[in-house]
Amino acid sequence: MHSKSIGFLIGVGLVAAGCAAIQQQKAAEVRADQGEFKNLKVLRQNITHDELIATMRNFTRSLGVKCDHCHVALPAGSKEHFDFASDAKDEKNVARDLGILNIANAGPQIIALRNGELDIGFLREPSRDAELTTETVMREGLLLALSKRHELASRKRLRLADVANEDFVLFPRDLAPGLYAHVLAVCAEAGVHPRIVQTSRELYTTVSLVEAGLGVTIIPASVRQMGWRGVRYYPIGSPSASTRIDAAWRSDNRSPILPAFLEIARAEARG
Repeated sequence: MHSKSIGFLIGVGLVAAGCAAIQQQKAAEVRADQGEFKNLKVLRQNITHDELIATMRNFTRSLGVKCDHCHVALPAGSKEHFDFASDAKDEKNVARDLGILNIANAGPQIIALRNGELDIGFLREPSRDAELTTETVMREGLLLALSKRHELASRKRLRLADVANEDFVLFPRDLAPGLYAHVLAVCAEAGVHPRIVQTSRELYTTVSLVEAGLGVTIIPASVRQMGWRGVRYYPIGSPSASTRIDAAWRSDNRSPILPAFLEIARAEARG
């Protein structure tokens, strides 16, 4: 599939997921700040220091900005350079909206589809749902990813079995249950039972942790388009090492927009 088609579907999927996530976030009860960081409104309250730093570094790199774009600088001589908890800059709220799109997952989309808040969603490896109709619009390979500083990264070819004793960084099961089960099945097929030492709900953070050398991971091939320079990717030599993205909608949805949008998605998927 052409990268343009992949980009179109990923972009639409992020918008759909983001809209669903925003609806849920607005309805959710505001929780008090806990732990080391204050005024977290998008990232989870119990995020670790390493995860937060990795996520913020990748946001700034992707947006082409520095910390002072969103955060208020403190006077010279202060203990910290920035007031990270302050909401004084409007740019911070814009960045939060982008963050919602980044971390959105299948769960909010499914709920929004069932509730009629969303006409169409794009889900990876979705389970069967009696209320939803699905249609596969894209398939792509799964890649093994590890830091370029890893001792195995000098190899031209790498098998899953070669990382059987390595630490893994993966997304949690509840984020995308179907994809999680599929990744474990692909590993089991190669005789690998991942030792998962860290999970992350944010894709940027997952790959950043891999780049930092905290473990290896398995990701959809389209992720490499996001441009992490310190990560090396290897194809997984197995017919089952692929993943599908399905368009999903309520079976009783009669919106005239739906068939027209599906035709666009199908055309883009065909390239």
